[in-house]
Parts: sequence; structure tokens; C-alpha cells
Amino acid sequence: MKKSPTVLSFDIGRKAGWAFKDSVAIDSGHFATSTYMEWKTEISKLIDLYSPVAIVVGKPNLFGLRTSYNTLEVHFGYIGILALKCEEKGIYLFPMGDTTARKIVFGSGKIKKEEVAQKLGVTSLDEADAITLAEAQYQLLQEANAPDAEETASGITSLE
Repeated sequence: MKKSPTVLSFDIGRKAGWAFKDSVAIDSGHFATSTYMEWKTEISKLIDLYSPVAIVVGKPNLFGLRTSYNTLEVHFGYIGILALKCEEKGIYLFPMGDTTARKIVFGSGKIKKEEVAQKLGVTSLDEADAITLAEAQYQLLQEANAPDAEETASGITSLE
């Protein structure tokens, strides 16, 4: 019998939100980093603590050209480190946009971050996004009858 999926999510940034979701509970938080090594240390602790089957990472917001090249460079550097960690551990990696996650969880992708945070009872907008990402990916994996941890140990990851 298949186990329920376990999902760890990251809303990436210098201030990052994270969330873990399984069939029993959701746990979440946020942290700040200023170097790639700090990012690697923080995500490694969370991956080792929760041993997820899948990790979902928020895609950068490119609308209105509000995102600078430097922000994208940092974002993709963090994703690269996360992808390597997933490959090391045999964890599936899924990118997902915040709007897609909100539509899956709340029925509308147009709901504002502040409203999501209020509904979830958290003050950090990054943490609210991470919780929404984790919940959305958990629901998708449940619907797809996701493989259990033993079946993902082959090192399959996805960046598509």
C-alpha cells in the first residue's frame, strides 16, 4: 500500500519561507540567508529533518518587469543548489507558480498574499506562500497516487 506523500516547499528569496506537509500535519517557518552556503545549510537541515518524497519550489514572479536581473540570478542559484540536493537524496523537485498554488488550494489564483497569510494565521508572506505551495503539491500528488519513498530512491528529479 502506498504511503501518503510528504512534501517540503520553499518560497525562495533572501528571506525564504518553507513548509512541510504530510497526511498528519503541516509545519512551517522562514529564514534569512545572505550567501549560497547559508542557503545550502538551511535547506539541508530541513531536508534531513523531514525526508520528503517531493520538494516544490516557487517560481519567480516576472510580471511587470519588477524582478531585477540580480534577483533572478540569486533565485536561480538557490534553485541550482536545491536541485543538486534533491538529486543527491533521490527527491522529486517540482516548480510551481504562486498563482497556480493559490488556485489549487483556495479556488482562485487572484487571492492576495496578505489574504492568504491571514487565512493561514501567519505573519510572514513568504511562509504563507510556502504553506500554499506545499498544500497544492500535496493535493496533486494525492490525486496522482504518488509513489512512496522507496520508489523515489532511484534519484529521479524533475525541473520541468
